[in-house]
Amino acid sequence: MSPLHIRVRIGLVAAVGAAGCRSTEKNLGTLVGNPGNAGMTVATTSTLPLSSARMAVADLTWRPCDASGAQVEVVDAEVDLLAGTSFEAPIGRWCDVDVSASGPLQLADDAGTSLTLEVAVITMTSTGFGLGQEEDLVIELGQPEWLGAIVQGSEIVPTSGAAHDDLVAVVEAASALFRDDGDLSVDDTERSTGPVAEGDGVDDEDDEDDEDDEADE
Repeated sequence: MSPLHIRVRIGLVAAVGAAGCRSTEKNLGTLVGNPGNAGMTVATTSTLPLSSARMAVADLTWRPCDASGAQVEVVDAEVDLLAGTSFEAPIGRWCDVDVSASGPLQLADDAGTSLTLEVAVITMTSTGFGLGQEEDLVIELGQPEWLGAIVQGSEIVPTSGAAHDDLVAVVEAASALFRDDGDLSVDDTERSTGPVAEGDGVDDEDDEDDEDDEADE
């Protein structure tokens, strides 16, 4: 497990005086003691063994459940989603977590066929979850079996257009954050417990059409 070194920015940092001194808001209590740990992985598809999964991550934004400002943790690195890469996570009580990508999500199968998804921001929301010192969380990109529609045999089918956009929507709106035992993957027990935060889900166009039809009647 290889830790990433990150830089932390706390919301509402203001310049003070001509000398450029800065003052931060009063949310520093969330930084006392050892931080928590977070990692990132990608949801598996049973018919598609992946040989590579990487995404360039700019930062993670943690929004507390009270009125204090958001905390931004700068990652600024390409994260190997299969290698158990971890980084520090702020202790406190949080209601929203955003992952901002600085490059695409890149996947490859055992045959060397690759898939590039132009992911922008992954949003996960919660009614509130706590993260204590040295506790572990893992972000799972996508959802189980999400790549099934583009698999032929055990290889990726080249994807573009609407099919590409549908997969990007799954990553951005259906990823989830789980408590973790430290291995930076989601096991059956952790999955059955359920996520502490997750995306709002991907709208089904057929359901939207049905709602529009009902409204027209």
